[in-house]
Amino acid sequence: FSPAGDTLYASFNEVIRSYKMPGFTEQTKGFIHDREVFRMAVSPDGRWLAALCRLWNNPRAQLSIWDLKTGLLHQRWDGLTAGYSGRLSFSRDSRLLGVGLEDSLRVIAPETGEDTTVIYTPAHLAMALSPDGQFVASSDGARLNIHRLADRTLVKASDEHLREIVDLAYSPDGRFIASASSDMSVILWDAITFWKLASIHDPDNEVSAVRFTPDSRRMLVAELETMLHVWEIPEHFQSQ
Repeated sequence: FSPAGDTLYASFNEVIRSYKMPGFTEQTKGFIHDREVFRMAVSPDGRWLAALCRLWNNPRAQLSIWDLKTGLLHQRWDGLTAGYSGRLSFSRDSRLLGVGLEDSLRVIAPETGEDTTVIYTPAHLAMALSPDGQFVASSDGARLNIHRLADRTLVKASDEHLREIVDLAYSPDGRFIASASSDMSVILWDAITFWKLASIHDPDNEVSAVRFTPDSRRMLVAELETMLHVWEIPEHFQSQ
């Protein structure tokens, strides 16, 4: 969706189509690629549409950034090692785009196409850029890594999860990080101190995704069995 919620973007093989909401009215122009789109993200200001694409049975990926104001292709990179996953995450001010790849984590300025930061750590399974663009969280299997982008320093490495981390999210206010793992747990972290605050474990269902509500007071946890749980963050965590 666009930030205003009035446009839905959906990928169909090599084409991203846009629909005006409500009513699903298809727009005349699609965003056409020369390979299948498998990951996309819209910037918070509604200016940029980023898409990761790949050819069938080819782990090398292509990153495209479209200008939604003009509908034109703005930047493109080829030969990225995204494997069959890859992640995209914009900073809150839309000035930075985090790209999680098999062998590295890249931070790109969409406007100029400049690679502002490259950190050589696996980040294709899960990756999230902090709202202020100062930190990036990524997973290396079951390990959570948090890097400070200014100097590429690893400021936190945790093996709290028992199996691979499948999703990461920062709260919109930048105070919390959530990590979801195939060990059927979600951990809530303090994004300032990097301390573990709480964990949720469901022995019957595997977690597939985690997000925060816009007010950062609740955490949405999706499970593979199509269940969605809403977990309210305790008040004493919010007031710290």
